[in-house]
Amino acid sequence: MANIDTSITNYFVVPLKRQGSVDPTVIEACYYYDINWNKTDAKDLRDTEHQNSVCLRQCDVRTIDRQVLDSINTDGFVVNRDVRLFSATAKTLGGNAGMPNLLLAREEPYALVNGEPAPAWSVTIPLAPNTRRGVILVFSYDAGGRNQLVATTDPEVGNGSSN
Repeated sequence: MANIDTSITNYFVVPLKRQGSVDPTVIEACYYYDINWNKTDAKDLRDTEHQNSVCLRQCDVRTIDRQVLDSINTDGFVVNRDVRLFSATAKTLGGNAGMPNLLLAREEPYALVNGEPAPAWSVTIPLAPNTRRGVILVFSYDAGGRNQLVATTDPEVGNGSSN
């Protein structure tokens, strides 16, 4: 069973690469899904629980809903299984609310697959009331025993009452 704090807003982040790509450094896109695996636009991730934060979670590919995987495949992508959420940088758009900008992801048990725990990696982005934050997600991958980093350019997260 998933260990998700549902008192805050959660979104699943799924890093993708084009079908046939073998390069672990490639993240062509990230898709985002709400807690019920409904796809959500990267610019519309909002704090719907009014807790002034949004949690972005990458879960083990084995725990992703089959219909979601089929939809990703139909779009010409596959899940990039070689990367793990490492951190996020967040910038408050249109001002400075004095919130942290560098946020490290944490590994956590998420679900059981064949009796074994399947991990997840999450980062919680703090929000001030009526703010939006531009976020760069940083993923890590193994490069011959050395940890390397690759970044994305989205999403934006916002307080549920922001425009």
